[in-house]
Amino acid sequence: MSDTNATFEKDPSLEKPITIKFLVLFALPTMIGMLGMGIFGIVDGIFAARYIDAYALSAVGLVMPFVMFSLSVGFMLGMGGNALVAKEVGEGRFKHARRDMTLISLASFIASVLLTALGWVFPDVVLNILGVDADVYHLAHEYFMVLLPFMPLAAIGIVLQQFMMTEGKAGISMLATIGSGLFGVYLNYLLIYQLHMGLRGAAIATGLAYAIPALTGTLFFIFNRRGNLYFVLPKFKWFVIKQSAINGVSEMFTMMSASISGILMNNVLMDLDGPMAVAAVGIASGAFGLVANTFIGFSSGIAPIISYNYGKGDTQALRKLFSQSVAINVVVALLSTVAMFAFTDFFIGLYDIDPVIYIGGFLMTLPAYTMAVDAIRILALGGVFMALNTFASIWFTSLNDGVRSGIIAFLKGFGFDIAFIFILSSWWGVTGVFLSTAVSQVASLIVAGFLLFRYRKVYNYA
Repeated sequence: MSDTNATFEKDPSLEKPITIKFLVLFALPTMIGMLGMGIFGIVDGIFAARYIDAYALSAVGLVMPFVMFSLSVGFMLGMGGNALVAKEVGEGRFKHARRDMTLISLASFIASVLLTALGWVFPDVVLNILGVDADVYHLAHEYFMVLLPFMPLAAIGIVLQQFMMTEGKAGISMLATIGSGLFGVYLNYLLIYQLHMGLRGAAIATGLAYAIPALTGTLFFIFNRRGNLYFVLPKFKWFVIKQSAINGVSEMFTMMSASISGILMNNVLMDLDGPMAVAAVGIASGAFGLVANTFIGFSSGIAPIISYNYGKGDTQALRKLFSQSVAINVVVALLSTVAMFAFTDFFIGLYDIDPVIYIGGFLMTLPAYTMAVDAIRILALGGVFMALNTFASIWFTSLNDGVRSGIIAFLKGFGFDIAFIFILSSWWGVTGVFLSTAVSQVASLIVAGFLLFRYRKVYNYA
C-alpha cells in the first residue's frame, strides 16, 4: 500500500492521541488565519465607508458576491483535493500525494483564470446580475475591474493553505494570512486616505494582499523538499480532478450559494430600501463573517486529521474526533453569539456610521445604523446552527464523501436560502431578508443531523 520512496511510515504531525487540547491547538493556526482573512476581507468596506461615502460601501457590498463566486473554485479543489491527498498520506502513498497535490494546484489556478476572463470580457453583464444600479455603477465598475485580475492568486492561495495544513505547517499559513491582512490594511490607508485613490486604491490593496498567501505557499512547496508534500512534475489523472471536485463540491456550493443568495439579497434590498440597506447588510455580513470564519477555521483545520485517520482505518480515533469536535463547535458558537451582541455598536462604529443625527433641531436615528444593528443580532442567532452545519459538511468532505457533503451545502444554499429570502421578505420586508439566513441555517441543520445519524455506522464515527 505504501510507496517505495515514502519519507515516513506515519505522519508525525497527525499521529497523536485525539484530545480536545490537541484538536484546538492543531486547528488554532487555521482559525487565526481564517479570522485574519475575515478581517482583511472587511477592510475595503471600512475604509470605503469612513473615507469615501456610504455609496462606496454599497458598491463594495454589491461586488463581493462575485468575489465569493470566484473563490469557490479554490475552496472546492482546495478542500476536496486536500481530503484526497491527506488520505493518501495516511495510507503511506507519498509519491501519489505529491503528484496529486501539484496537479490539483495547477488545475485550480487554470480554472480561476478562465473564470476571471469571463468577468473581464462581460463586466456589464456581471454587474447587472449583481444588482448594480445607476447610483453606484461607476464605483462598482471601478472596484470590480481592478480587483478582477487578482482572483487567480486568491484562489491558488486558498488551495495551498489547505495543503500546508496537511503538511503540518498551518503556522506558516497563519502568518502568511495575517501578514496579508496587515499589508492590506496599510495599503488601504496609504492608497485611500493618503493618496485619495478611492475604490481603485481599495481594489489594488486587496488584490496585492491576496498575493501573499499565494506566493508563500508556492515558494514553500517549491523549495521545502524534506517533508511529505512538495511540488513535483504532475501526472494528469482525470480521476484526481474529478474526485477532488466531488469531495469539495459542498465547499463550492457553500461559496457559490453564498454568492447567489448575496446577489439575490442585495437585489431585494435595493428594491425595498435602496443602497443604504445594502450598506447595512454589508456591515452585518462583515461582523458575521468573522464569526463564520472561526467555525470554518476550526473544521477545516482538523480536516487533515479526519482524512488521515480515515485513511488509516482508525475508527476509534474517528469516534473521538466526532464527539469532541461537536462539543468544541457548540461552545465556540455560543461564545461568538454573545460577542456579536456585546460588540454590535463597536463594530458598526468601525464604519463611522453614527447612531443619531440632528435634523431640524430633532435627534433622529439613522436608518442605516438601525438596520445594521438588527441585521447583526439576527444573524448572530443563527451562529450555533451555522457552526454545526459547517462541521457536518466538512466532516463528510474529509471522509471523501462529497455526495453527502454536497447535499447539505446544496439544500442550504440553493434551496433554503433562496426560498426564505423570497418568503420572509414578502412578510416582513428588510427584517425578513435578515431573518432568512438564520431560518435557513435551522432548516439545513435538520438535514445535516439526519445524514450524520444515517451514516454513523457506515463510517463508524458514532
